[in-house]
Amino acid sequence: MEKSVSIEKLIEYLSYFSKMYDRVRLVDPLEKKVLYYSGEELRKEVIPCYAFWNKSVFCDNCVSIRSYRENQSYIKLENSLDRIYMLTTIPVDNSDRPVVVECMKDVTDSMFIAEEGKLSETLHSTICQLNDLVIKDSLTGLYNRRYVEDRLPVDILRSKTKSYPLTLIFLDIDGFKDFNDKHGHLTGDHVLRSVGEAIRSNIRLNTDWASRYGGDEFLICLNRVDYEEGCHIAERIRSAVERIALSGTDIRVTASLGVLTVSDLDMTAEEMIKNVDEKLYIAKDQGRNRIVGEKMV
Repeated sequence: MEKSVSIEKLIEYLSYFSKMYDRVRLVDPLEKKVLYYSGEELRKEVIPCYAFWNKSVFCDNCVSIRSYRENQSYIKLENSLDRIYMLTTIPVDNSDRPVVVECMKDVTDSMFIAEEGKLSETLHSTICQLNDLVIKDSLTGLYNRRYVEDRLPVDILRSKTKSYPLTLIFLDIDGFKDFNDKHGHLTGDHVLRSVGEAIRSNIRLNTDWASRYGGDEFLICLNRVDYEEGCHIAERIRSAVERIALSGTDIRVTASLGVLTVSDLDMTAEEMIKNVDEKLYIAKDQGRNRIVGEKMV
């Protein structure tokens, strides 16, 4: 099959998909809504797509947004109560709104179940771990750059449609390359893990998220957080990094941070990251171990 299908082709394929899979649905991967046809018009249901997986928030490893963003199909395993599904996503070539076909195949009976009628806890854990491998940084336990590319466009859209502020913090460890060269990669890894924990302990894990964006750079996204509160959180993180202690040494760890808050602006994820990155490098130029921010409305 093509990487993506047209709406016309989709209509042809739907009956075919329905014979192959246990459940087929259309999803808007940005709004996280299930879609249906009313006449010739696509409309969205009230219930979000992730409700099928018995989740109150959207999936971390959302292959539908990745399928839409990269214009190709993806496959993953997912749990729903005591059933295991193989989920296949196919992007739809549609100029009116983002559309992805989700085809679900119940594969529970073809997998080992420890107790009859109950999903094996080991299997459930394994599936969760496999999904985490795609989106988590193994060293810090934070999300990785792929997650940023999948998640940030969704948060930007939700911020605009629901009219609440969105704040990004970009953090870079000061002089980390020289630090690594002088003290070795094991010590450097310890610093990265410690910075990750300093970030994690200063954000709301249920609404905010943080990622190791690359090397010694970290990106933090704060939903429903205005500029003043965003700067306050950035200062807490900066201070926590400054308190990182390496036993038996007098090594001082510091970080520079950029802060950007947007509200009611049409801005892409790439534009937001570029803007907050510029603030970070101003902080570097001004002497490091400081915060530079901007509020854009």
